[in-house]
Amino acid sequence: MRILLDMSDVVDSKNCENYEVLLFGNHTCLVERLKQDLEYALKERAQGIIESLAGKQSNQSFYVIIDKSRYDKQWFEEGKECQLLKLGAKEWQPGTLKMKVTLEFCPEEPEEDEVDQEEEIDEMVKSLDDIRQKLNQENNS
Repeated sequence: MRILLDMSDVVDSKNCENYEVLLFGNHTCLVERLKQDLEYALKERAQGIIESLAGKQSNQSFYVIIDKSRYDKQWFEEGKECQLLKLGAKEWQPGTLKMKVTLEFCPEEPEEDEVDQEEEIDEMVKSLDDIRQKLNQENNS
């Protein structure tokens, strides 16, 4: 059983687009390629991930069995069947749980000097606005 997926089903990204380029030291890569490689690595190691999860939870029901064979990649593809009991609900809600990964680019905050300069510019713009307002009032009088 092999299901081909759009990589966005498994690996998502925030604050960066597929066509943008990342620089690590002197190595560059497309965001799209990094997402593809991460999806491949996750699916290749699905069995180890699920074994670790099942061991931590002391629960064999984390394994996905299809035709008497383990198929742990299902966690990243169509999902693992389960039920959810929400706070205040009267019954369990059936559904599936999927594992997804998000790559998030977190831009650095501007340095203090840049923030100070922006504040100075804002103050100058406000002062100019005040002067314009006074001139307009005088011309209208």
